[in-house]
Amino acid sequence: MSETINNKNENQKQIIVEEKFTIDQKEFVSIMVGVLVGVLVGFLTPKVINCFSGLFKKSEVVAEIITN
Repeated sequence: MSETINNKNENQKQIIVEEKFTIDQKEFVSIMVGVLVGVLVGFLTPKVINCFSGLFKKSEVVAEIITN
């Protein structure tokens, strides 16, 4: 009888460990996704700004040509 109780306790311990591991995995994945998004945004933001400033410069040139 005591053996079955011990087995139940062992199984419960394993389940708790597995639950903690899955939570850690989810946190790890979300952190990695956040880091990747941050890197992508940091990498792309200057290019986007350059693109917009290039467009603004082109539109200014076009405006100067039209006004002249």
